[in-house]
Amino acid sequence: MGRLFPTLLGLGLGLCLLTPRAMAAYQVNLDSPDDLGNAAAKAAANLVSFYSPNAAGEYSQTLVHWHESGIAWGSLLENHMNIGDGSQDHVAAGALVNASFGSVGDFLNGAQGRLTQEAWLGKWNDDIGHWALSAASGAEVFGAAAPMPGTGSSHTYTSLALTTYNEMWEQWDDKCGGGIYWSRDRSDASATDSTYKSTISNTLHMALGARLAVLDPANRDAYVAKGKQVYNWLTSSYLMTNTFRLYDGMHTGACLNITGTEYSYNQGMLIHALAYFYNATQEAYWLTQANAVLDSALALFVESGTNILRDSCEPTNQCNQGNLNGGSGFKGTLARAVAYLYPFTDKKRQTTIRTVLTASMQAALANACDSELFCNEVWTGAGAVPDKSPRSQITFMQLMNAFTRIQAASHAAGSTIDNAYTGVGDDGLNGGVFFGSHALGLPSAARLSPILAAGSALLAITLGCF
Repeated sequence: MGRLFPTLLGLGLGLCLLTPRAMAAYQVNLDSPDDLGNAAAKAAANLVSFYSPNAAGEYSQTLVHWHESGIAWGSLLENHMNIGDGSQDHVAAGALVNASFGSVGDFLNGAQGRLTQEAWLGKWNDDIGHWALSAASGAEVFGAAAPMPGTGSSHTYTSLALTTYNEMWEQWDDKCGGGIYWSRDRSDASATDSTYKSTISNTLHMALGARLAVLDPANRDAYVAKGKQVYNWLTSSYLMTNTFRLYDGMHTGACLNITGTEYSYNQGMLIHALAYFYNATQEAYWLTQANAVLDSALALFVESGTNILRDSCEPTNQCNQGNLNGGSGFKGTLARAVAYLYPFTDKKRQTTIRTVLTASMQAALANACDSELFCNEVWTGAGAVPDKSPRSQITFMQLMNAFTRIQAASHAAGSTIDNAYTGVGDDGLNGGVFFGSHALGLPSAARLSPILAAGSALLAITLGCF
């Protein structure tokens, strides 16, 4: 990994590049609560513009995979948590209700609907895991006991997340020493995917358990125990190396024949899980592991010299950008995760995270976004040109959420993930301090504006922007 610029230098360059004199297609002062809050709200509205409400609660699967729709709804809810913009809550909530079959409260449509969902419609463990994380975000926004709209009191966002968590755990067995399968359908023994244990299915289960450990503290020990079981298996199976690199998976018929591909979302989802487990337990073990995975991930997925997040397929232009086999959107999961870790890690790593997210935001705004803030999922290199598609906007929205989250964390009194909405801890990351003009019902940011403006001017003068 190339040298990381110091935090102030990174922020200063952002201000130079994005002042009114710059040529960026969409101009925003990244250190201004009003500018950044307005941009985040616009990016969220753009994401919704691709969606026509439907009974399945999904974007057209000719444009994105089913699991990506789930990620999109979570992005809208996290935007609410970060800046207080709840204007898209009804869209996300309605989609989650429809996708979980209303009063059934299950992404697999209950016991009677499982065969259709698993075998015929191909809903796999990683698919339902991504959707369930969005349900967990709903619980963090609306309350751990909040019922889902139109379901009476029978189903809550937390119960939907828990149902999925248990369904995923049903897919663990002792082949290859443990692990959760990728596919849920093993009825066709000739289908190689049916025997594959993927890293992402296991890290997703960890992340979901870690979120539930915060939402459901009475059962925290059980979630933590299963999280440690999965984490230990990743190590014992050799899917995670002693340098905290993560390989993609293995087939149960050849446990040591590991698929050595490395995707940013595997490490990203693991950081997500470890950060939340630390938040739930305050055990140093989880933070130590998260820091180690962070260091490994940034060494692999940050472009040398620019500090911009990129996926491994991007330098050779082999991501198949814009079609259903693309891999350049995986880094959205990593961006989101490093922001979860940000308030807990040490100052040096905070500086690194801020530098990477700032450089990535600068590059996206300057190169990959049009004048209406429709943005590409590739932020550096030849592929970094404006794009107007739901997949690209989902990835950019995750970057936007990551950046607004660390801005909120930097100016908040506490450092507890989303606990203002769960009743646990303080309001360290709800965005109410930094984004007061957008955070509904939270303190105004007016008292911070003069400080932020003075700091911005100082950085700009120091770096010769005027």
